[in-house]
Amino acid sequence: MNIYLIAILILAIINILLSAKISLSILHPTRLFTLFWTAFVVLPVTLWKVDYVWNYKGLVWIELAVFFTTLGGCVAKNFGLVWNRNSVQELSASPERKEDSYSWLALLGVIVIGVVSAFLSLRENGFGIGDILSIRGIINVSSTSAVLRYTENRPTSTLHQLLSIFIYAGPLCGGFSFNFSKKFKHRILSLATMIPIVMEMVFTSGKSGFIASIFLWLAGWCISYDVVNKKSPIIKTKSMILLGLGVVCLLLILFLVMLLRTGEFSGEMIGIIYQKFWVYAFGHMIEFDAWFSMPRTLDYGLGSNTYMTFFRLLGLASRKGGIYDVIIPEYGNVFTAFRGVIEDFGTVGGLLYCMLRGVVTQLSVNSLSKGKFYSFIPIMLVACSYFWNLYGFIVSPWVYTSYIMAICIFGLFSLVFCKKFKR
Repeated sequence: MNIYLIAILILAIINILLSAKISLSILHPTRLFTLFWTAFVVLPVTLWKVDYVWNYKGLVWIELAVFFTTLGGCVAKNFGLVWNRNSVQELSASPERKEDSYSWLALLGVIVIGVVSAFLSLRENGFGIGDILSIRGIINVSSTSAVLRYTENRPTSTLHQLLSIFIYAGPLCGGFSFNFSKKFKHRILSLATMIPIVMEMVFTSGKSGFIASIFLWLAGWCISYDVVNKKSPIIKTKSMILLGLGVVCLLLILFLVMLLRTGEFSGEMIGIIYQKFWVYAFGHMIEFDAWFSMPRTLDYGLGSNTYMTFFRLLGLASRKGGIYDVIIPEYGNVFTAFRGVIEDFGTVGGLLYCMLRGVVTQLSVNSLSKGKFYSFIPIMLVACSYFWNLYGFIVSPWVYTSYIMAICIFGLFSLVFCKKFKR
């Protein structure tokens, strides 16, 4: 057995055991990060049969990055630092909350704006509402939009760009509000924040935004659970089964969208889509492994790749379509957020950056669990941590302005929303 593969498996076991020292909850941001990336590293090299010859060195680096992140969390676990310690009264484990209708109206407003944005996408692709009133019409819209995405560079209006932020802010706000809901209609409203992105995915045949919205909803839910209960959620057997069924349903939705994108429903096409599923799930690991084995310059970006949006606003960086050039065409052009980390801080410096992320994440979680209710800074930081940890299998989310603005809207929403509840 390859020595690098042995190192990967040993590091994977160490990382899983070390993350359990931080929290027994698999939804704790650092432990979820560990399990998520361990699966991404171990599964493709053990289960996926591909022609690509693994270099393994890139995968070893990712496991080391996970180790240093987890180590940072362990170091910070017992720190007593919290933000905003004396600002408000502490929330009890079983709070008596009086719901405020304006908070839920605000959430409804976010959903409505997101729906409007989805219809703007439909219009900018040359379609109208009449084109989606039948299954055949929806198939035509989805497949045509897929072609337009790669053959035409249609401009997006400023209004659409602004409204599209709410498509991503909605799931984060919806997940956060779920644990505050006492009425069934409010829980439905929290779940309905996914409607705009589902519409957007069907209208434009884009999948990354849908995946991002799932991660954002989960992040919001985990954060509010921690705020209310002063601990990360522990998933019981029944919840695990429901979560598993939810994942299956989401995969089926993605599979259906990919079929709609082709406009063909046949056994052969289903087989092709099945193979593409493997590429979408793990192709980024091959691309990162191939890129990591290539010679690199020492021209570090010092954050311009990981936090590209901020550098763009300062005129210090520019973003091209696709972010990176393709290395192995059949596996796409996705290289994970770790490529940006290495390009910014180097192979060794990147590991230290990951350790710092682990420290900051755990300090923020400490503040939610041990601090006071209105802790604006840690709520924002934990949201950023969850999203980077999960969406990072594609690229750093801070490459996109819409995601950053969505986090900012969520911060304001969480502050206003929480203050509308009496304890």
